[in-house]
Parts: sequence; structure tokens; C-alpha cells
Amino acid sequence: MKSIYRSIPSIDKVLNHPKLLSMKKEHPRNLQLYFARKTIQSYRQAHSELTSIPTIENIVDEILNNIDKLKTSSLKSVINATGVILHTNLGRAPLSDTASHIMCQINSNYSNLEYDLNTGKRLTRLSHVEELFQFLTGAESVLIVNNNASAIFLVASVLSKQKEILISKGESVEIGGGFRISDIINESGAKLIEVGTTNKTYIEDYQKAITSECNVLLKVHTSNFKIIGFTESTEIEEMARLSRENNLYMIHDLGSGCLVDSSKYGLNHEPTVQESIQAGMDLVLFSTDKLLGGPQAGVILGKKELIDQIKIHPLARALRSDKASIAGLSATLMHYVNQEFEKEIPIWRMISRTTEDVLTTAQKWNSMFSGSEIIAGESTIGGGSLPGETIPSWLIGFKEDIHFSSYEMAKILRNEIPIPIIGKVQQDKFLLDPRTVLMEEEKYLENAIIKTLSKN
Repeated sequence: MKSIYRSIPSIDKVLNHPKLLSMKKEHPRNLQLYFARKTIQSYRQAHSELTSIPTIENIVDEILNNIDKLKTSSLKSVINATGVILHTNLGRAPLSDTASHIMCQINSNYSNLEYDLNTGKRLTRLSHVEELFQFLTGAESVLIVNNNASAIFLVASVLSKQKEILISKGESVEIGGGFRISDIINESGAKLIEVGTTNKTYIEDYQKAITSECNVLLKVHTSNFKIIGFTESTEIEEMARLSRENNLYMIHDLGSGCLVDSSKYGLNHEPTVQESIQAGMDLVLFSTDKLLGGPQAGVILGKKELIDQIKIHPLARALRSDKASIAGLSATLMHYVNQEFEKEIPIWRMISRTTEDVLTTAQKWNSMFSGSEIIAGESTIGGGSLPGETIPSWLIGFKEDIHFSSYEMAKILRNEIPIPIIGKVQQDKFLLDPRTVLMEEEKYLENAIIKTLSKN
């Protein structure tokens, strides 16, 4: 084992290899040194598991590959052909052209983010979205932070530090990435008290749990799972009444931030922000990159006196949203003001797209691709919104025995083309769902699939 360890080339020897010396202009010496140290260290640490001595050529090639990876951005655009409209792993909601353009413009230039062009004085960045939210939801005031988990943490920190927050046991959820509502709230200094049971919570359960230490009733919309069968949950109107009677704050974590009636599109009704405000919630919290269809941010809206109290807390500064998100959010909200969200916001264009229109695209693709077939299927909403809800769709499927295995085709389209195409594999078939492919992406997808199939 010692002979293998000692036979691993030294850093100096590797750096003086002709291949690296000839690329000093292209790859600066400090960059070569960084990866030489890292590569050789990894071999030394694993020397006991090595069955052969790595050659200096192998090490140099590995260094150059790692440099190329570093210089090539790993974050890139992909085409979502999975049929999952709000695909969390693919970045959730794609933005409208208007929102994308203004975000790029604001990031590339100076802006009047906190500057009043009329008076020449400072103003709050929230002024760019506050009245839009007031008009669309009926809320008195708004605060924007970087995501909904931040919104929950900030509200609990300001309103309930060393106090108790009551929540239904069935709503004490895990929100993704292993993070739980209970963990976030407990980190804020508040104490989360679960009431009721997983499947049934009555208004009396909240009433019995109210003590002098309690100051918040929290309703969490279970937007990423569904409990069916023998269930009972408390309506927000009942909870609002109970909170008023006991001088408590009533907070609704709505999650998806829906502003329109989803039942118009053949889906179950997703509670809207407007409904929560009208029901008497003191504060409503939600994400903006789900059913609202905007960039990532978290929204706290509701009673002005509470929002004003939260705004001056030091954490509000630490968690505030950036200028690009404010710009993109403003543009997205304007689509709702102008009643053009179905046309302009991609996720609502996908949701409202007729099955007949999807079939037309599937038929076109089927005529272009060899070895394909049209299969009846379903698109899903995803992204912690409308759990279990699906929309009828038409998919393109590729049989394994025609070209590649389904997993080989999926891998090729992920790794061997400039803009990766992400489909799904079901029952040994590689599938593409036209519903989630943007119109401007269709030509590229068609050419990429034809080229890939021609290799076989």
C-alpha cells in the first residue's frame, strides 16, 4: 500500500507536465495548482483502495476536466417535458417574457429601487408592489421576503417570541428539504403547540388549548399533501372568530399564493389569498413562485399595524427580497391587474391549455419522430400546490426496442445536447408531455429528438 501512496506523482511534477505548461494562458497557474492539490489529495486519501498507480497523464486529464467543469456554469436552462407544471427540482414557475425582461434589465443597470423619481428622496422598495397587492387581494399592507419559510420565521420571531402558537396536528407539516414548520417556528423563539389529531381537528381543540401564554392561531394550508377519508378540519372563518374573541393573532400560511379560481380549469378549488383576507385573517403568508407564477419570494400581507411592526424588526432587513425579484413580482402582478394571466403567465397558460390543443402538438410530434406513439396521460400541478390534482393530457412515448432503452434516451437528452430535455420514464417507456413545453421551445425539442433518434 505504501508503494502506491509513494508512487502518486507530486504536485510539482504534475504542474510541470508539458500539457499544463502549454495551457498557462488559458488556465491560470493558480487554478491549475488548486485542482492539482485537490486531485492528488483525493488519490492519497484513497490510496488503500487503489488497485493501480494513477499515471501523471491520468491526473493531468482529470485536472483539465475539473477546470472545464468549473468554467462551465452548472446552472442552465432546461426544457420541462415531464408534465409537472410546478416542478420544484426544475425551478418551479417559469416567468412571463415581461417579468424575465424586466428582471434582466434591473439586474444589469442602476434602478430606482429605493429612490423616488418625483421628489428625489429615498423610498421603500415595497412601493413597487404594495398597491398592486392591495388592489388584487384587499390587504392593507405587504412585506416581501426571500421565501415563505422566511415569512413564517419572521412573523413568529416578531409576534410570538417566548409565546405559544397553536396549530392543528395535521397541519404541522414538513415543507421540503427535510425542513418542518415546527423546527422553523421553534427556532424563532416561539413555542408551537399541536392540537387535535392528524385527521381531525375541531374548533373546540383550539379553544381548550388557549392559555395566557398563547397569542397566535396558525392555519397551514396542506398544499403539498392530502388526507382523505375520516377527516375534519376547522374553517378559517371559525378560527378568525375565535382569535378575535380571545384577542389572538390569526395567521394563515396559504403556501401556494393562488389569486384565481382554480375550479374554472377542472381542478379542485385552491384557497385564494383574497378569500383569506376576506375571512378576517390578520396575516396571510405564501410563496410567489408557485400558483402566483412569479419569481421566488415570500409574501406577508394583512393588517397594516402588524406589517409595520414586522418591517422594523432587524430580521426584516436580513430576509428582505432582492431588486430583481421585486421587479419580476411587479411585472407578474400586473398580468393579473390586466386580466391577461392566462395568456402571459406560463403556468396558467399550461393549466388552461385544452386537451385538444395538447393532442394537436402530440400528433405533430408523432408524425416527426420514428418509433413513437401517442399515449393518453395526465399532467400534474406539482410544487406543493393542489396535491393529487391532474389534468388530462396526451403524451409521446418511445418504445425501448425501437431505439435506446428508456433510461438511455433520458440520459442522452439530459447530458448530450446544449439545452437538456427532461422527460419521464414510466412502464419502460420514455415519455414527453407537450403541456409543459413552452411554445418557443418546441422547435428546438423537435430537432433535438430527431437528431438523437438518428444516431441509433
